[in-house]
Amino acid sequence: MDDRVSKQRKLAKLFKEIIQAISKSPYLSKKEMAKQLNIEENLIEQIFLDLIRMGYLKKEVCDSSCHACPVSNFCAKTDSKIEYWEITPKGYQLIQTS
Repeated sequence: MDDRVSKQRKLAKLFKEIIQAISKSPYLSKKEMAKQLNIEENLIEQIFLDLIRMGYLKKEVCDSSCHACPVSNFCAKTDSKIEYWEITPKGYQLIQTS
């Protein structure tokens, strides 16, 4: 039982670290985030899916018509859509708790 609780606490801490990283830079790639947090990229992918499923994050796409987007110049140059992560109110509540 203690091992399970310990794993849950570690996972909750990792969720919080990821949301905090996104709050600082929502355009950070999963690869860059994995490197920054020193974890495997496939684990980041699974955690993102969990955070979306649990309502802490939303996946958004910045289109080239969005003039307020800080990476709109990049989008216009590549004609590609940039995916980024939006923290939900529930996600902000998570990172505000101690």
